[in-house]
Amino acid sequence: MAPSDEHQGRDPQVEGSALDPRKITLFGAGLVAVFGGLTLWSLLGNEADVPPAPELAPGPELKPNDPGVADPPGAVGDRPPSQPIEQGRLLDKPRDVSDLLLQRFQRTRPDGSAAFTALRGVLPPRGVTVINVWATYCGPCKREFPGFRELQKGWGNNVRFVPIQLVGGKAEELQAIMPEAPDRLVDYMPGGGAVQIELEKLGELPRDAPIPITMLLDCRQELRWVQQGEVTDMQAFDRAVQTLREELRTPRCAVKAQAVVPPTPPAPANACKNKCKEHQTCTQRPLDGTYQCLDDLG
Repeated sequence: MAPSDEHQGRDPQVEGSALDPRKITLFGAGLVAVFGGLTLWSLLGNEADVPPAPELAPGPELKPNDPGVADPPGAVGDRPPSQPIEQGRLLDKPRDVSDLLLQRFQRTRPDGSAAFTALRGVLPPRGVTVINVWATYCGPCKREFPGFRELQKGWGNNVRFVPIQLVGGKAEELQAIMPEAPDRLVDYMPGGGAVQIELEKLGELPRDAPIPITMLLDCRQELRWVQQGEVTDMQAFDRAVQTLREELRTPRCAVKAQAVVPPTPPAPANACKNKCKEHQTCTQRPLDGTYQCLDDLG
């Protein structure tokens, strides 16, 4: 029987050489495994060539007051300033602080009640004023209080100490070491104390200057001495106070005498010879001594 057309065109050799899909799959998987192994070997070899990083010694432990570390709330008094604090000195010329003297602070009355008053209202009219900005949480503030208290023994009544407390804490607990002060003020100024804000405007203190801040005002209530930070040289501070006390005896601090106007002597009853009307007053001229009738405007 003759073969059908379906089997006539087949070549057994060609048929045997046809690609088997299973073989192709196995061959591809082998190539992937080979290339994967080469890649992994390459990565491991590069890592072996890199020297290990040296171990770093542990750095110093940073504390809240160290530079570069944010200050905790309420630690203004213990914060190190951006620049070294220098001992205060008498200014080259007096500075007008009228805007500061108009600032209002809470003032404790003798009966224990409180009221707000301008700073000018608690300053002596003719004398030396020591203004000290402090807070109960400020360590340097409390350290300098005994020094001020000791210096007060040689100041006399013409030097007045005016403490201005930043709000917060009870000042009663520090009565034993605080300087004597007839008036104690509390600053409720938001966003920084009123003294800091006004002195920054004058260019005498940097922004956010730390407390304590101490000022000296002379007999004319002008700024003569200022320092931010603790007053450590109390002798130098006392010399500045004594210098301003000596100025109290100079013409600069002398009270201007008001011109005394002598009273006008009453005119005799017949001086104007009864010429003045009811609404007029008979007075004597100071130049020639004659009398005249003037309209009574009062």
